[in-house]
Amino acid sequence: NTLAQRNKLVRVSNTPGRTRTLNFFDVTMESHSKKRVVRLCDLPGYGFAKVSKVEREDWHHMINEYLSERHTLKVIVSIIDAEVGPTADDVAMLDFLQGTPPKILVVGTKIDRIGKSYRKPRLQELAKKLEVPIEAVVGFSATERIGVSDVWNRLLATVDGRG
Repeated sequence: NTLAQRNKLVRVSNTPGRTRTLNFFDVTMESHSKKRVVRLCDLPGYGFAKVSKVEREDWHHMINEYLSERHTLKVIVSIIDAEVGPTADDVAMLDFLQGTPPKILVVGTKIDRIGKSYRKPRLQELAKKLEVPIEAVVGFSATERIGVSDVWNRLLATVDGRG
């Protein structure tokens, strides 16, 4: 919602596991005085959702197939709670993604909940735990709109072949 500058594009819930399918969104962006459409895909989360093992396995298959078979996919954004840090599922997902062609961008959400002097060290810690370069990690806050332009700049640079 924050990236698309829309309030109700994606349904947001306090209960994990509400996203159960692949949801595609076309966002029109203007970059370097030219308009372009960027297609985003919201996938089901895999961590805290309270769903049956069968449904979790279905998600795993659906996500795995999408990430490994979607040849036009340029970048994968892994959303991680910067305050909590990466879970075992986050680490496993990033390990899996290291073997795929698309670039990886880690977005550390809720960065506004971390004191300003602790943010950069926290992002460095995320990069180290996830074994990704620090350049692949962006702090983000939907509440304070921190990191929005950084995420877009990195996404567009990757799509344009500059990242």
